[in-house]
Amino acid sequence: MTDDDRSLADLERDARNDDLDAAMTIAARDPALAQLILSDCYDPEEPEVRRAMAEVAQRVGESGRAAAAYESLVHDHPDYTDAYVDYAIFLKESGDMANAREMITQAITRGDVAAHYTLGRIEMEEGNTSEAIEAYTLAAGAGSRDAMFNLGNAYELKGDFDVAVEWFDRAGADGDG
Repeated sequence: MTDDDRSLADLERDARNDDLDAAMTIAARDPALAQLILSDCYDPEEPEVRRAMAEVAQRVGESGRAAAAYESLVHDHPDYTDAYVDYAIFLKESGDMANAREMITQAITRGDVAAHYTLGRIEMEEGNTSEAIEAYTLAAGAGSRDAMFNLGNAYELKGDFDVAVEWFDRAGADGDG
């Protein structure tokens, strides 16, 4: 049974018993309850909890609070690359592509190979197909099936159909999802 199949009461019980994934599943269904559980049951200084609180603030439409939480998190925990990636996605969704690119570059600089996938998405949205291919290629080299699939799309967009088919085939046979 997946978290999506579990009742809200079961998820709340697990979340209150130190299951942060359950708390984040609650956030998708009832962000206000997730905020309450996170503030009541978790150490607010733990990076994972701060990241979850930023995501919940984002889900409830408190963009200013989410941005401040992400900014504080990357400042206080500069080697916690997941925070840079999440902040980059938040910034991208807010239309701030320049700062999104900067945050993802910070994650990459700190050794997060999977962040290349997010950089590829940013580059594609900006219409920078060649740069996206470069970023997706690095993520695909690390085994990302999504990057392989997006490489197929990027090459198809460039009109290089043979290479596109190769990447689509690889995405179907390799990768981690």
